[in-house]
Amino acid sequence: MIRLELAMNVSPLARNPVEELLLVHIPRLVSAYYTETPMRRLLEEAQAMVSAALADQEGG
Repeated sequence: MIRLELAMNVSPLARNPVEELLLVHIPRLVSAYYTETPMRRLLEEAQAMVSAALADQEGG
């Protein structure tokens, strides 16, 4: 029988209280998942660029 042992490194954070910065705010994370999608952001950026181009065209 072959016995395979894997050495694991123990995190320096083990057995210590968790710092506030490392905690995840679950409701904020879920909200961001549904409202801050990359496609929505890209669409908003494209709309802003078109609006700026049209404003420049009208002004010049």
